[in-house]
Amino acid sequence: MNHFAILCGSAPEGFRQKKLEDMYDFLKSRKEENLICFQNGVSEILLEKILGEAFDKACENDDSRVLLYLCAQ
Repeated sequence: MNHFAILCGSAPEGFRQKKLEDMYDFLKSRKEENLICFQNGVSEILLEKILGEAFDKACENDDSRVLLYLCAQ
C-alpha cells in the first residue's frame, strides 16, 4: 500500500501558509512517507511530472492513494 501526498501552497517567497502547515503536520503525524510540499507554488511541468509518477506507482497496488492538496489562501 502506497500513499502519496502533494501539497501546493501560494505563499510569497519566505512565507508559509498556516493551513498548509497544519495539513503537513497532520500527515507527518500519521507517518506518511511519500509527502511533498511546495510552500510557494510549483510549476505546471513539475507538478505534472510528480503527479504522473505518483499515479503510476499508485496503479501498481489497489490500496494506494494520491492526495493533491491545493491551498490558494
